Amino acid sequence: MRPPLPLRPLRRLFSSAVSRPSPPPPDESHLLRRNLLSLLARAPLNEELCTATLSRLTPLDLDRHLLELRPSIHPRHALRLFSYASDRLHFPFTPLSFSILLHSLLLARLRSPAHLLLTRLLDPLRSPPLLLSHSHNRLPELLHSLADSSPDDSSISAALDVLLHVCCTRFPPDHGLPLAVSSVRILVDRGLCPSLRSCNFLISSLAKSRKHRDARCVFDEMRRFLSPDVFSYTPLIDALCKGGRVEEAVVLFAEMENSGISPTVVTYNALLDGLCKHGMVAEALRLKERMIVEPSVVTYNVLINGLVKLDRFVEANCLLDEMEQKGIRPNEFVYNTLIDGHLCVLAGQMEQAEQLLEEMLMRKTVVNEGVFNSVVSLMVKAGSRFESAVRLIKEMLLRDLKPEGWF
Repeated sequence: MRPPLPLRPLRRLFSSAVSRPSPPPPDESHLLRRNLLSLLARAPLNEELCTATLSRLTPLDLDRHLLELRPSIHPRHALRLFSYASDRLHFPFTPLSFSILLHSLLLARLRSPAHLLLTRLLDPLRSPPLLLSHSHNRLPELLHSLADSSPDDSSISAALDVLLHVCCTRFPPDHGLPLAVSSVRILVDRGLCPSLRSCNFLISSLAKSRKHRDARCVFDEMRRFLSPDVFSYTPLIDALCKGGRVEEAVVLFAEMENSGISPTVVTYNALLDGLCKHGMVAEALRLKERMIVEPSVVTYNVLINGLVKLDRFVEANCLLDEMEQKGIRPNEFVYNTLIDGHLCVLAGQMEQAEQLLEEMLMRKTVVNEGVFNSVVSLMVKAGSRFESAVRLIKEMLLRDLKPEGWF
């Protein structure tokens, strides 16, 4: 490549998006293109040449040149040019120019710079100068530009996946998740959809933030283009249960099974937990009996917790015995649920409460401070089991737990 020819620097600021340099003559237009190619493909950045070249271009002129020069763009050099022009010259790039840069970064597998670029573009408070038709159109214009500038289907898919990931991970949930949901709606209206993996990630993120309505919205939108899998259904079922929409979760679970998608134990546990927490323990026990996968310790903890809350202690004990028979070792949550729920105490069986606690200690299961204090307090109040209470207090002290001040 021939060395770039110098342009006479013009004293122009890029503070106005509507100000336009006079159109360069044909020979100078060719010169501008050559110099821009040099800036995009060579290092280090020639700041004087960058300033002179951009002073002769409008943002829309630059869009046209970038589209023409795309095959020759070196992503890292282009990133330096964009950074210098934005931060030092305040050049107002268009969403299309930034989208061309983003696609170049992703094609070169420079995901970290791509993530940082999208993070800045999506944040009005940190964004570089951006030429928008309207300030409220930031997200739609960015999305449409990403689609318009994509060289192929795989590139737009990669860009949309990165955008959703940035929304879900680089911003507080109250800001990032609405951005992600709006993005899906805009894209679907245009006939595009992120990958199944990214949609599942978004649904899971929404479920964790208890945004069950948005999770359902994303699920329904993506189904216009993609077939959901078990990783789509599971977080949505969990979100619906936590949002009090248990009947809807039951219908969705049945739909999943009818579609030939096998639930995982996590799927079962999510629905079992929702049923139990809404007093539908009988339905939960029936669902457990027709599980096509082996129940886990979480499965039993959910069911035992539901039974204890209804004072159905005999059935809870039966499930504990069933765990032992299946070789599933109860964890601290199972034991703590039994003791803290006053399984034995309400029935007047103080010795059995102590036995459960002793079993936890023997198996070196974690015992929380509240359970220790609850059992020891009842022993002290009973009067006849003071020595056992003292022994448990010593055990607490050995575990750096703090006994209550009742003794």
